[in-house]
Amino acid sequence: MTWYYAYEQDPSDVGARNAGGKARADICAILAGMGMRALDVPVIANRDQGGARAKLAAHHAMAGRWQEAVSGLAEGDGLIVQLPAVGHTLFFGRVIKALRRRRIPLILLVHDLDTLRLALRQEASLGERTRIQREEATAFSYAAATIVHNRHMAKAIHEALGYPMERMVSLELFDYLAPGFAPDERQMPERDTVVVAGNLTAQKAGYLYELPDDVRFDLFGLGLEEGRVGANVAYHGSFEADVLPAQLGGRYGLVWDGPSAVTCTDAYGEYLRINNPHKTSLYLASGLPVVVWDQAAIADVVRERGVGVCVASLDELAERLAAVSESEYRQMRERACHVGAELRDGAFTKRAVARAIDGANQWG
Repeated sequence: MTWYYAYEQDPSDVGARNAGGKARADICAILAGMGMRALDVPVIANRDQGGARAKLAAHHAMAGRWQEAVSGLAEGDGLIVQLPAVGHTLFFGRVIKALRRRRIPLILLVHDLDTLRLALRQEASLGERTRIQREEATAFSYAAATIVHNRHMAKAIHEALGYPMERMVSLELFDYLAPGFAPDERQMPERDTVVVAGNLTAQKAGYLYELPDDVRFDLFGLGLEEGRVGANVAYHGSFEADVLPAQLGGRYGLVWDGPSAVTCTDAYGEYLRINNPHKTSLYLASGLPVVVWDQAAIADVVRERGVGVCVASLDELAERLAAVSESEYRQMRERACHVGAELRDGAFTKRAVARAIDGANQWG
């Protein structure tokens, strides 16, 4: 059996200094390393511009590109598609329905579930929500197996879309490839500083303007309004995702979202209850233990693997970190470095894909 993975390159991600395309690119690289073949699906650039007629035409055109891409697959082949599809289309159902008729199993690998994510965001229009729910529900209805972030996301998908729990495989953590980088487990960071990396815009990370003043923070990314942060906050600019791990020199990496430092709230904060933020993988791949919201889904991994600290509020951060002894921190960092080595090797993806293929062979 020959397995393929859909390779979709978003033109807007080329050369961008954000993590938007990093997770997808890493998945493709790992699947290629497993011996799978790339199925090139050219994405239409600037497709959201223009009126309703132009957008509908783009949906038809994108469906045509998908149909052309999969036309060479034969019975006995399999296909892995990452969701949400970069080349999304209202007519994706036609494509994957044809795959089912040709006995070509489909495995979905979920990065974000927009059916749930956009339901939390008030700015999403009813039309947008309807379109996304239709696309995602159709994709799930034909998927032989699906790789999801964790058990919380699996439950949410089952409740929202009716997809069987037994067909879902938990990824646990997104891998993070960092060619040529490896942290020194023996060298402890000198600065007792918490790192924040990623999207620093007020819309997603409004809590940055409420950070406690008794902890030092190092910020990396785009969108920060520097004049609004406290004197205990240092901004270090942005870096390409592959080289960013070598720039992070603090003792912990912070995983937090939403407008408040008191707790994670609003759409972005609530989404933490079911998703595994990619920045968690960045920190661990960099050898940094993490600080996470204690109600976040990713807190399960942090507790089970002993790679960080869970807090209810950033107001308790200084006290909580002060309670960690140097020997405890050393053990925490060693465990983080161990997990980070797995992440840089693609181990989590390899394990999840192997389980999903076994499932697809059984259920497909």
